[in-house]
Amino acid sequence: MKNFYAFAHIPKTAGTSFYQILERNFGRSFVHVSSLGIAESPLGSEAIKRFVLDNEYVKALGGHRVRFNLPWHKVDELNLCAISYVRNPIDRLRSEYHYLKTLRLKVKGFYAASTYEEFIYKIIRDEDELVKFASYQFRYLVTGTNISSVDELMENDNILIFPTEYFLSSCAMLEFRFPNEFKDCSYVVRNAGPKVEKEKYLKLESQLEIAFKHIKNNDFVLWRAVLAKSEGFKNEHWHELNKIESMLNKKNRLRKYIIAPLQYYLDRVNTYAKLI
Repeated sequence: MKNFYAFAHIPKTAGTSFYQILERNFGRSFVHVSSLGIAESPLGSEAIKRFVLDNEYVKALGGHRVRFNLPWHKVDELNLCAISYVRNPIDRLRSEYHYLKTLRLKVKGFYAASTYEEFIYKIIRDEDELVKFASYQFRYLVTGTNISSVDELMENDNILIFPTEYFLSSCAMLEFRFPNEFKDCSYVVRNAGPKVEKEKYLKLESQLEIAFKHIKNNDFVLWRAVLAKSEGFKNEHWHELNKIESMLNKKNRLRKYIIAPLQYYLDRVNTYAKLI
């Protein structure tokens, strides 16, 4: 039975770093959904089913428009696995706000706030928006599904959700669980966003955290459930995962300090050569 991987990319959860792993391990058999020419957003189960059936060479797809409303039992001879990352909800929100500011795009709604403090206060004071932001990651994943709770989400063995904070460990877990597909999960961190002094926002963000935790299926519940599940798997397979992580650390340094700079230099040379 063929394994097929669908990656749901929640904004500012290390998804851009994960794409390079998918591209290296699957090559042309990985497809980013933005290249499909399908306008539907998020992608519906039937659209994914048609694409999988019409493109036998494809083994993985991913993107912001992928959710967990996948055709789980509608494609014969296919073992469908969903992958995603979730992050401490306050860290994700802070990262997204400051990242959008660096892009200098004309943003709408609450993200148009001139300061991060104003942004947070607006969320706290608007009950409808508070609900949306509090369970943003949970709703992002389960839109279009019949999953109604974090517990249901965590019980599905075909769904692999990792904490962004354990990114290195998640790469080791993928190599350990799927050695035929994920042969090399080394990486260089990409699209990390600006560094922000978290300490200056501690008091303000603690108010937001308290407000979030009053919302049903809030992202703190999801994030902590994912942390616990990942920690349990790490403890169960500590010896094997520790060896894989050690090797990944060596490969990561090689990519960061030798391969990536060399590739950048070659790209510059090629660009210059085309101008001559």
